[in-house]
Amino acid sequence: MRQRFWNAKAAVAMATCATVLMLAGGCGTDGTSTTDTAGGTDTTVEDTAEDTPVVPECQQVMPTPFSTPIKVPGEDGQMITAKVKGTFLQPANCQVGATCPLAIIVSDLRSGLADDPQAYPNYVEPASKMAGCLGINVVVFNLPGLGQGSYKSEGPANDVGGIYAEAAVKEMVLIQSSRESVDKKQVGFITIGAGLIPVTRAITVYNTGALKLTAFLLDVEGPLDRCSISEASENSQLSIGPSDGPGVSPTACNFNAAPQSAQYPPAQNGKSASIVCAEGAWPITLTGQKCSDNSWWMVREPSTYLKKVFQRYQRLQFKYDHRLPSHWASRIAIEKVASSEAKFFALNNMPECQAAVDEETCAALEAQGQHCWLEGDYGNGMAPAPYAGADYDEVTPEELFTMVLPGYLTRLLDPAKFPNCKG
Repeated sequence: MRQRFWNAKAAVAMATCATVLMLAGGCGTDGTSTTDTAGGTDTTVEDTAEDTPVVPECQQVMPTPFSTPIKVPGEDGQMITAKVKGTFLQPANCQVGATCPLAIIVSDLRSGLADDPQAYPNYVEPASKMAGCLGINVVVFNLPGLGQGSYKSEGPANDVGGIYAEAAVKEMVLIQSSRESVDKKQVGFITIGAGLIPVTRAITVYNTGALKLTAFLLDVEGPLDRCSISEASENSQLSIGPSDGPGVSPTACNFNAAPQSAQYPPAQNGKSASIVCAEGAWPITLTGQKCSDNSWWMVREPSTYLKKVFQRYQRLQFKYDHRLPSHWASRIAIEKVASSEAKFFALNNMPECQAAVDEETCAALEAQGQHCWLEGDYGNGMAPAPYAGADYDEVTPEELFTMVLPGYLTRLLDPAKFPNCKG
């Protein structure tokens, strides 16, 4: 059996080419092949150099800031007003009669923490570069209760991906996709970290309405369940550890996929223990909702809703996760999407529409100079990466949007070149 597997050099080539517009074709690779000594599989890197297009210059981008009132359901069922703040990034060539795709960025949810800069305005400049070089519209915004100063979206407090955030995601799709520069058949999401929480829930709630025509979901290291959402390094000063908090269970925490010791290892090799559901960790400190509060957590766990994804789905996982101590959340995400209606799904550059490569195979590939987990000229992990090794090289927002995301976003936007592989 032959399967395609792209090495680090190919991934960097893909990202670099995509930075200057890859919608018309593909980026070349070195065309090497190796043998997977763990499983006896010949893993081949495709050489697509002959398809490399002559790329035009990046377009100028016009930013249009917005402060948009929306209605969101309150806890008592009554509708209340929120005001979403963000900006719409429109390349010069995206106009009436020449519409372009729209990517809506939904960022992390930990407002106010130094290591979690909010999407608006922090992502505007790098996202503008991606928009201009790919020729797509991009929306950057803060969910209700998130952001700082004049950039804070007004309304209910941060509800960690609950009904306020879910409704805001839906409204952003309705409002922003109605702009005359948008191709309404190519609207989708880029989620970063916990931004995955409200998007997966909204996909399920509004799958026959506002989100029915959304086409893609590019997921960057999103947490999947109450354990991965609440995970934190042991810290006695913050009352995190030495033991887990209440509510941890194999079912709730997906320990059927891999044991807790693999997903959240004890202290080792100079790194602190990985603790889940601690009452001193976010978001329990923000909300008071312990992992044992099932009704609160169940509507915020992407592992439930990924099984209902119908969009083309791409998961990205760096060598060093920006929060978690292992890569298991990404493997579990692929397992969940595999049972969904999504006709295309992939993790990094692993074979499409297949189970994620296991630890043993990844180790064998690493020994041959290939990589399961993303690393390249752009670095090997986003901040804060608390479990990173001594070789940690931060992927900045600039590098994320100009060197990493474009190639994978192009893959989702171009089913002719990257066809559906399921269903």
